[in-house]
Amino acid sequence: MSASEVRARARVDALHRCSDSVASGPAMETDGDETPPRDNERAQLTAGAGAGVGVGNGRPDTYTFFTTFFVVLVIAAITGVSFKDGISLFSFHPTLMVFGWLLFMASAVNAFSPGDITVLFFPNVSHQQRVQRHWILQVCSIVCITSAFIIIVANKIRADKYHFTSLHGCFGLTSFIIAAATGLGGVATLYSSKLKALLSPVYIKLLHSCFGIITFIFGTVTMILPLFSSWWTSGDFFRYGITAMLIFILVFTVLRPWVKFYVRITERVVYLRSTN
Repeated sequence: MSASEVRARARVDALHRCSDSVASGPAMETDGDETPPRDNERAQLTAGAGAGVGVGNGRPDTYTFFTTFFVVLVIAAITGVSFKDGISLFSFHPTLMVFGWLLFMASAVNAFSPGDITVLFFPNVSHQQRVQRHWILQVCSIVCITSAFIIIVANKIRADKYHFTSLHGCFGLTSFIIAAATGLGGVATLYSSKLKALLSPVYIKLLHSCFGIITFIFGTVTMILPLFSSWWTSGDFFRYGITAMLIFILVFTVLRPWVKFYVRITERVVYLRSTN
């Protein structure tokens, strides 16, 4: 092994030690000869989780606790503003959007966190149970987001207005398309072992992680933009307060997946170099 590869391996090991504090759960499984010969901690953890060994320390971490708390506040605020002038077709658009992106999608991402809020009620959740909860929550998220998208399109048609003319509308359309692609990627990830003739499960899962991060970023930006439009009429204090909470939710929801994604990519590069 060359000196540069030794230095790269040392950087990966340092990243792993760093990522332990922000880990998003057990690492992805690899098939046969694709398991990097770094050490067996990752494979043992995955195997143990698959056998029903609980993952987590029995209590939520501070970041996840505050993220969940802010999610509840933002949902309550947006829902209240949406229905404060009565019930209309449009009222359900922002409500379903925040339920889809924040309640279900953020919870689905955090499902792999060792400090997920649900450890208060289920302290010994296996990795397989976390995977199952992840895709169930993502299905709920897609249902809410699709319903919100249909509602706004129907409302525009009814009002005889142009579609996707605002920045919020363009981001919303982009977010919807990426979310749909990520959902399909989730199905591919769920059956990645059966698709390995087309693409290695390692890369299927890496792509799904990458698109998942991008999806949540676009969704959060989409929710922030209408706060600075004529739709928002509840003053600057709540406008900037909700914006700050959304940014906090975004950062501490994607932080763990991003660190894990970066570690896995770096690890993969080192492994491929070492095998050449």
